[in-house]
Amino acid sequence: MPALYETFNGSASPTLWSKVSALFVEIFAAEPYCEDPAELLQIVDWGPAQLAQSAGRLLTCSHEEQLLGFALVHSLHGDDSWQNILATIAQSVGKSSQLPTDPQEVLVVHELAVDPAARGQRIAKSALATIFSGRAETHVVPGVYGQATTAREVYQRWVFTELGIFTTQNNTVDLHVIHCQLPCPAKQ
Repeated sequence: MPALYETFNGSASPTLWSKVSALFVEIFAAEPYCEDPAELLQIVDWGPAQLAQSAGRLLTCSHEEQLLGFALVHSLHGDDSWQNILATIAQSVGKSSQLPTDPQEVLVVHELAVDPAARGQRIAKSALATIFSGRAETHVVPGVYGQATTAREVYQRWVFTELGIFTTQNNTVDLHVIHCQLPCPAKQ
C-alpha cells in the first residue's frame, strides 16, 4: 500500500497533533538539532495556532497509520514574527527583499519533517508539491537552522535561494531563510 497524504486546512484533531508531536520530538531532539524534548512537545499548543493562521495548512504522510512526515504552512499575512525576520534580513543585506510587499503573497513553511527511517523516499518533495498546489501565494519562504546543512542542500537542489541569515535564541542559532517563487521547482 502506498503512502497516504492528507491535507488539513485551519485545524486538525488532537490525536493527529499527538502523532505530529511525537515525530517532531524524535527529529528535532536528535542530531543535528539537539533541542529540548520538553520544549518540542509544546507543538501540541503552538502547532494548532500556526495552522489556524491565515491560509494555514497541515499535510501529513503516513503508511499503515504510522506518520512518516508532515509539513505545516501558512500565509505571511498576520505572522508578525516572520514579517520581522524578513524585514531584519532585508535590512541586514542592504537591499530590498526579493519578496512581494503584500504579505498575502508569501507562504511560510513553518515546519517540514520526515521520519529518519523514511528519508530518501521523496516524502518531503511530495509533501511540498502537494501543499504548494492551488495556493494563492506567489512566493514561499522556509527557514532552515544553520546546523541542518543537509536540509539546506536539499532545498538548494530544489532551486531555493538564500535570502539571508537571521540569528535567533539569544544569538545562538542561525536561521537560514530561503526562498522560491511559486510554482516552485520542488513541485516537479
